[in-house]
Amino acid sequence: MVTESRRLLDVENIHSYYGKSHIVQGLSFSVDQGECFTFLGRNGAGKTTTLRTLMGLVTPAKGSIKLNGAETAGLKPYQIARLGLGYVPEERQIFSALSVEENLLIAERKDADWPLERIYELFPRLEERKRNMGNELSGGEQQMLAIARALMTGPGLLLLDEPTEGLAPLIVDMLLSTIELIKREGMTIILVEQNVNATLRVTDHYCILQQGVSVFQGSCEEFKSRPELKEKYLGV
Repeated sequence: MVTESRRLLDVENIHSYYGKSHIVQGLSFSVDQGECFTFLGRNGAGKTTTLRTLMGLVTPAKGSIKLNGAETAGLKPYQIARLGLGYVPEERQIFSALSVEENLLIAERKDADWPLERIYELFPRLEERKRNMGNELSGGEQQMLAIARALMTGPGLLLLDEPTEGLAPLIVDMLLSTIELIKREGMTIILVEQNVNATLRVTDHYCILQQGVSVFQGSCEEFKSRPELKEKYLGV
């Protein structure tokens, strides 16, 4: 459990493009060690592009991204991963022709806080299915595997893009409980999620994006005290 606040990520005035399309427009935010920072917004608001920019999959045209004080804007994804950023994309990107255990072991970092044994304690279902191929898993099992694989890289900051999308309510509840547990262990999380009510369980701070611009940033309590935000920016 993290007992004191420490700035882990500082993002200042980033601008990201796909071709000539200006997707993220002057976004600034910061994330402290041990907290969960959640992006909300309608489809196309720039949430996924923001995560991809943090991970180096999209190079910002302008702005600064500092992870533990080190500038990462312009670095390659593998360099950013080595600095402690883990990424679970919306598509999960499981290797379908590898077993569950092989998917995990290819990501293993020997000095990571989440070795295979600990992963299996966190996700007993993965141990049960460890010899199954990636294409034999359910959607929920694939999501577990994607999160587990990211943890095995030893991240200090975990990016989760729509982890509950398309999953049954029972599986969503289980995944959220797992995210809560990871957070209690001290993991810092940036979450993109459409299920607004589900995010209330884990989120410390929110950022609402509209057309690539931050239109609200505040604590979970501030967000809950302003129900008009949901109707105006989220359509709920």
